[in-house]
Amino acid sequence: MTILSSNGTSTVLRPERYLNEIHDATKVLDGVLEGKQYLVGDKAYAAWMDRLLASPAVKKALEDKAKASQP
Repeated sequence: MTILSSNGTSTVLRPERYLNEIHDATKVLDGVLEGKQYLVGDKAYAAWMDRLLASPAVKKALEDKAKASQP
């Protein structure tokens, strides 16, 4: 996908790059959290995840991921 800016320059976007970065970050988080009930100290992972998933940016990223994953 190429985006043309207002000054006439173009930028090539590679959605697979961002999907790969999300996948890599998720794998790291999964590894850190494996066998643990809490994310940091006594802060519940579930509360953190609820807050994270409520974020408009994360909602959009998950929607974009779902669209990109469709056949």
